[in-house]
Amino acid sequence: MKSVKKIEFRICIIRIWLVLFLLLGQKVWAVPLSDISLKLMCDSLAGLLDSISYCNNNGDLMRGSTFNKEAWDCYESIPAKQKQNKTVRNIYYQLLSTSAWSQALTKNYSQAEYNYTRLVQELPDSAYHKRAMAYMGLSSTYGMQKIYDLSEKYALYSLHEAEQIDDTEAMFHAQSNLGDIYVETEQYAKALEKYLETRRLSVILEKHEAISTGNLALAYYHLGKKGLAEQYFIESLAMSKEEAPVVYSIILTGYCEFLIDNKEYEKARSLVMEAIKSSKYTQLDEYNVKFLRILSELEEKEHFSIKGCLWIVTLLLLVFVFCKWRSAVKKQKEVIRGVGTEMEVETPLSDSDSNGENGESLSESGNGNDMLLKTMALTEIMPQFWKIVTRIKSMAGSKSDVLKGIKEIEDILGFLTPEKLGKDFAFYVEQEAQDFYNKLKKKHPDLSILDLRLCILIKLGLNTKEIANLTNKSVRGVESGKFRLKKKLDLDTSKDIYDYLLEIEQS
Repeated sequence: MKSVKKIEFRICIIRIWLVLFLLLGQKVWAVPLSDISLKLMCDSLAGLLDSISYCNNNGDLMRGSTFNKEAWDCYESIPAKQKQNKTVRNIYYQLLSTSAWSQALTKNYSQAEYNYTRLVQELPDSAYHKRAMAYMGLSSTYGMQKIYDLSEKYALYSLHEAEQIDDTEAMFHAQSNLGDIYVETEQYAKALEKYLETRRLSVILEKHEAISTGNLALAYYHLGKKGLAEQYFIESLAMSKEEAPVVYSIILTGYCEFLIDNKEYEKARSLVMEAIKSSKYTQLDEYNVKFLRILSELEEKEHFSIKGCLWIVTLLLLVFVFCKWRSAVKKQKEVIRGVGTEMEVETPLSDSDSNGENGESLSESGNGNDMLLKTMALTEIMPQFWKIVTRIKSMAGSKSDVLKGIKEIEDILGFLTPEKLGKDFAFYVEQEAQDFYNKLKKKHPDLSILDLRLCILIKLGLNTKEIANLTNKSVRGVESGKFRLKKKLDLDTSKDIYDYLLEIEQS
């Protein structure tokens, strides 16, 4: 069968050269075309059209476009009077149809629509088959653009024209296209009805069985009948593998989706790799892209379990860090309380006023130390936290469930975020540093909340790097903030902010 197709293709090429020779004779030697034989010219044009169809069916769209241009040049060279010849007219209709389909395949949709519409308008009333196929072409062109309402409309027109003369071939194409439309619009029961009809028609025609069987498999797959779907997928692939590479590629993409859905990843990978490596399919760029996308999806699914494990380990690690932090804070509180108890025992009971003042001072000191402790603990943990979360996010890609897990981690450890730190500051200021806060606000009423927070961090004795880690900012950003704060406080360059804040507290 392959050798027969190659011979036919070579005959088409010979016809093309013959046409060029005839045109050269007409232009150079002014030989009338009618004397050379109009029939020979028509046969040569028919050969060009066969070449276009051959290239389109085998995915060689570039060569098909070249033949399409040559065919139009050949037709335009025929004298206007002879174009009215019935044979020439029929070839013209075929040229319009073939050219329109070639343009649709190369995504020149506007020109394809124009040629199909022109064909419908120029066909005689009795040309039911040609009109049915023209409507079919319009339906397919709109379907490629996902304009499904117009696609269905013209498919029904095509079916109506075909039924006028019981045209089995045209009826097959119309029913098949309607099935495709219903699959795309997720009307799977209606799609199955149409595909069953195309299966019946393909048996009558004794052709198109591969595509009709593949479509049937696709409908059963979407309806959840996996056993029937796999049976028809395998039958269809066996029918089309050697003879129809485009059909094979279409069915293979659907079958691979079916296999991936059933978690048969290795089988899907094997089929896709075989299709990509085969020289027969390398010209089908659109399907190669789909095959590569399938491979990419397989890679994601295979590595997703590893990412899931990494996410769990990271979550456990962060929870462990959280527990250690809480434990450290608790121990430090116990130490501070112990010191306070010892001081109370040593203080004479008679000196109650002094004892009260010392206790109050100790309480403030303890709470201040507690706040400082929390701040320093956050300073140490924050860089590790953000580093881990950033790494997981980069590995997660676009997987929504992984990103959701990361969001849960961030929620669990929300106390480490700058927003939570701000709440801690508000509590600390209200409970322990209200006097200092009021003094600072009174002396510098133009300070913002961020400025006040920075002042408290500086007053706690944190350096620039520690403040940067704590607030999840860069060192340069903190330095810029300090510079702006110094200007707002109206300090000389030689004056230290920390010393100035202590002066305000003691004033």
